[in-house]
Amino acid sequence: MSARFKHQPPKALDEDETEFLEKLETSKREYERQMADEEAQQLQSFQAAQYLRHSLQLYMRLRKHS
Repeated sequence: MSARFKHQPPKALDEDETEFLEKLETSKREYERQMADEEAQQLQSFQAAQYLRHSLQLYMRLRKHS
């Protein structure tokens, strides 16, 4: 690294850079929210299917013994 760059403080972000980073962060948060919503929906669907399967098995056992 050359001597002339060693002691320069980092430059401040300009308006365009700041706006870009804010949009990037917003997009990242939206993507993460969508992934969490999708995961929650999949879990809910799985739990409903498990409940239905268990209920059907119980119904069949009760019907068999009636």
